[in-house]
Amino acid sequence: MKDEVVPYYIIANEITNLKDIYSLCSGLLLSNPSKKNLQTCNLVSNKIKEKTTQIKETCPHIYFYTKYIKF
Repeated sequence: MKDEVVPYYIIANEITNLKDIYSLCSGLLLSNPSKKNLQTCNLVSNKIKEKTTQIKETCPHIYFYTKYIKF
């Protein structure tokens, strides 16, 4: 599990950044709904899903503890 700590924090930080971007994007989408803004939000959402899958594959033990035990 100790081998998973560094990759986990790197990926988790990337997810946090993407979530911030998604918040900004969704605000922009509410104020200016356009196809381009919708596509951008969908792109960011897909990136978040990819990173979540990457955590599940790269750090299965930490993912289990953070998902199911919630310490």
